[in-house]
Amino acid sequence: MIEHPHIDNYKQRSEYFLIDLYDKNESKNEDMIDILSDLHKRCIPSIECADEKNVIERKVFGGDVLTNERAYQAQLDMINGESESDKLLGFIHRPEGLHRLMNLLKYIFDCFYLTSSVNEQGTLYQLKCLLDRRDVKLDIIFI
Repeated sequence: MIEHPHIDNYKQRSEYFLIDLYDKNESKNEDMIDILSDLHKRCIPSIECADEKNVIERKVFGGDVLTNERAYQAQLDMINGESESDKLLGFIHRPEGLHRLMNLLKYIFDCFYLTSSVNEQGTLYQLKCLLDRRDVKLDIIFI
């Protein structure tokens, strides 16, 4: 094991929260602020001193890139709040790697699924033809 100053932090179990489904639209700024405010109250430890709620520990807020961008914009919109909790400063935004991975897989598929490689043994298109897989298409629809 490589020793470093944060080794004790990494030995601790991760903390995660199961949250409710919100009947909100995250593309609407007001709804995103409502979502973050509720999550902030439930998940971010804070302490009240001098009529202000200060954040004790920040938590990572994960999601796709667009969700994180909207959450960050909601934080910016609340920057004039009186306390750290009002400003929603308890979140650290980190995009999840799912979209990066899907883009990488699509790039690999685009590189190796070439109709011109039908005569080259072992290529994706040659194997598709050999196995008669008609459900494999060039156009991939991402959900």
